Amino acid sequence: MESTIYSVNDGGLPLHNFNDTTVTEILITPPTDRAQTNWVVHGKVVLGNLDGNPQNASAWLVLMVGDTPTIIDRADVRIDQYGNTVSICLLAVFQAKQLLINKEIEVELHCQTYQGHVQWAKLVAMSTDSATSNAPSVRAPAQT
Repeated sequence: MESTIYSVNDGGLPLHNFNDTTVTEILITPPTDRAQTNWVVHGKVVLGNLDGNPQNASAWLVLMVGDTPTIIDRADVRIDQYGNTVSICLLAVFQAKQLLINKEIEVELHCQTYQGHVQWAKLVAMSTDSATSNAPSVRAPAQT
């Protein structure tokens, strides 16, 4: 692993009317050897309901290269009535060689709900070497 980048927003951030809200973000400086670098991004957030009724909520990771946003993971949940919270974990992997040369890479954690709040939002990005032929293979379970 070359580097780890960490970002956190532990405070209570309000969410209103399903507005897209950027909760926290990290900036990844392109490595010198982009072809050999993969990035693993973990995101975690707790969304709370401040309304008397159950409501939908969403959290997603956005990869920004220049001015181009790409959603790289998303979770949609339902939060029970007032005072309840839901913890959401997100995960994405991408190769730096797929991105534009000499452009900084920004990863943002976005959230939305009708009437609620965000707590304990975290982003961690870790760079890794590219996969080698000795890496174990992963197969999906057989369908029955």
